[in-house]
Amino acid sequence: MARSNFSVSGCISVYGSASAGAAFGFSVLFLYAAYKDNEKPNVAAVQPAKTKLNNFVRIWQFPKSELIVLVIVHDCSCISDGFTSSRTPAIKPYDGEMAHSLSKTSQLPAQWRLRSHILDLSPSPLIMGIVNITPDSFSDGGLYLASEQAIAHGLQLLDEGADILDLGAESTRPGSHAGDPSHATVSANEEQTRLLPVIEGILKGRPEAILSIDTYKASTARAVITAGAEIVNDVSGLLWDQQMAEVCAELNCGVVLMHTRGKPDEWRSLPALADDEVLPIVRDGLAASLAIARQAGIAEEAIVLDPGYGFGKRMNENYALLARQAELLSLGRPLLAGLSRKSFLIRALTTLPIYADREITLDSRDNAGIAALTAAILNGASIIRVHSVRPALEAAAIATAILAHAPHPESL
Repeated sequence: MARSNFSVSGCISVYGSASAGAAFGFSVLFLYAAYKDNEKPNVAAVQPAKTKLNNFVRIWQFPKSELIVLVIVHDCSCISDGFTSSRTPAIKPYDGEMAHSLSKTSQLPAQWRLRSHILDLSPSPLIMGIVNITPDSFSDGGLYLASEQAIAHGLQLLDEGADILDLGAESTRPGSHAGDPSHATVSANEEQTRLLPVIEGILKGRPEAILSIDTYKASTARAVITAGAEIVNDVSGLLWDQQMAEVCAELNCGVVLMHTRGKPDEWRSLPALADDEVLPIVRDGLAASLAIARQAGIAEEAIVLDPGYGFGKRMNENYALLARQAELLSLGRPLLAGLSRKSFLIRALTTLPIYADREITLDSRDNAGIAALTAAILNGASIIRVHSVRPALEAAAIATAILAHAPHPESL
């Protein structure tokens, strides 16, 4: 990434949006933070033609470029004549709402290329409905284990407005033994035995349906894509089966790369993370998965990234991730968020007095999920993975309307 010819004192954080003409060939959000104590910044290149000081925010437009820089400081008194600083207040944490406002001017991909379809990711986010063909998934295990039940449920989700169905045949709940293709609780053969009849049945009833398959096993990926699925949703981000990247590249399918910290049977013993540690770990992990995908020849436009809420992140660590989710747009790919019925949402509900002596209902779990998915959309998610489609569709419409009326940086 090309650097502009200025330096920044340690008192500020700088965020920018590079246009589609940038070296990467697509627009990104990026963080530039230079810590050069006792050095007076060079402001000769800065022409503050478009500036506004409001709640400690100032925007500069650089001449002869399409680079916008957002500077956030704690104390306005440390700013005079551009970036000059006389003291060093603490750096303000990244503001997700500001990041998303900037991301509206960046030109992240508006489409997702699949095996035989191209999906539009704007103006509204896509809704991915979940079909668990398992006996032990954490929220609906056993309800749709029979093929006929899974097919009927999938068709119902499509009728309610789902854009994509995500079929899974092995639970990756905390404590499960998922993660080793050769020793998994659900073998590849069993997984395919559960999946293939459901794929066939749904496509028979809805030939136009877009099917995603939640699997980390390369042999299953090959079988389901051959059977008509369009997307491989790999919760391991291509890490648990060394053949997966090559198979996805060969099949030319859509790919979801999720971040997972450790494996399900390790999650309870992982060390806790501070709030400011969560986002960098997820970003670096997704960047590593992207590198594997690119090296294998998976097309850039086929890739979507998933932060992996609940996957190796404990309770409040997920809120720290959601609050800064928009920063993951710096990786240049659309985001998918799966927050539906996650345990960290349910834990927050238990703090309410109304649940002091009563059980949290399924409806309450879904209400919590709606709040979380709305936050995810406002923080840059283009695809939402949910159990209950219609409420998610309605919430997404409201979030989309909010974003449609959010100010562009040019108007600040």
